[in-house]
Amino acid sequence: MQQNSIEGTGCTNSLCPGFVQTSTKIYIGSPFSNVSSVGGPQFSMLLYLAQDPNTKNWWLRAQDMDVGYFPATLFSNKLDHASKGGWTGQTQIFGDGPSPPMGSGQFAGANILTSCYISNLYIKDSQRNDRAPHADEVHVYFDKPLCYDANYVDNLRDDLQRVVLFGGPGGFCGL
Repeated sequence: MQQNSIEGTGCTNSLCPGFVQTSTKIYIGSPFSNVSSVGGPQFSMLLYLAQDPNTKNWWLRAQDMDVGYFPATLFSNKLDHASKGGWTGQTQIFGDGPSPPMGSGQFAGANILTSCYISNLYIKDSQRNDRAPHADEVHVYFDKPLCYDANYVDNLRDDLQRVVLFGGPGGFCGL
């Protein structure tokens, strides 16, 4: 969650102060009970982040349930709407060992059966209407190409549009 326009600020996990957990069924940072595997069953989760127009709090929903919210008071610029959105995949290394795999451990490609993916991306515009980002508005970034990559596909199939595929085997990626 980016707090303001200053680079390097904000939070991306449950260690950040301020998130108010409201669900007793879904917890930020908890492991998933079902995970996809190459050649095995595939699982997905519907996630939604939107601002309540009355309280200005930013609510996180998962599987059509409220998980919790980021209070409006966390945002120094009194954010009324977001002009940017971001979806990420991330790994973490401790010490000098190899970086862990991301997703299935395979590079992204365009195959949802072997790649981790985020699909059906929408943003809310300043009028609070759902809008699909245009392909030229989507910027894919990955910083360790020896170990991970990412790819954007505007239309993969009828039920999978605006798809960011990402992943990789990890390894010794350099700093």
